[in-house]
Order: sequence, then structure tokens, then C-alpha cells
Amino acid sequence: MDPETGRYSRERIRIERRRAVRLFLMHLALYVLGNIFLGGWNALTYLVLGSSTLWFFLPLLFWGVGVIIHYLNSVALFDEWWEHDERIIAQRLKG
Repeated sequence: MDPETGRYSRERIRIERRRAVRLFLMHLALYVLGNIFLGGWNALTYLVLGSSTLWFFLPLLFWGVGVIIHYLNSVALFDEWWEHDERIIAQRLKG
């Protein structure tokens, strides 16, 4: 591999890693803002309208599991997935 190809490859990995982190942070921000909204809505209906159900913890829990899975899949395991993809590409180019 010539130096220019290696440099391109390292830069491509850096850009993809940044994109994965940025998408995760957007997901996390939407999770926080969305659950603040849902919690506020549920609190208003519970306190003002006298609703007997507190349900905001369900989206908090299940969406939270989704956020954790997103983190593990795209940020924490980024290098492993990248190496796996590189091996598959190399195998396909060989034969």
C-alpha cells in the first residue's frame, strides 16, 4: 500500500468515526428533549387533569435501550465493525 492510499484510508476512517459519533449525539439529544417533552406532558395530565396514569417512564426506558444499542453498535464497536468490513472487502477483491 502506497503512502497516499494509507493516508486516504486513515482519513476516511476518521471521517466515518466522526459521522458515527455525530449521529449518536443527535440521537441522544433527541432522546433527552423528547423525554423532557413527554415527561412534562404526562406531568401536566397527571397533575392538572387528574389522570391516574404515569406512563412517561415507558418511552424513557424503551427509547433508552435503543440509545444504548445505538451507542454500542456505532460508537463503542466502531473499530471492530470497520475492521470486519475491511476484511470482507479484501476477501471479495481477491476472488
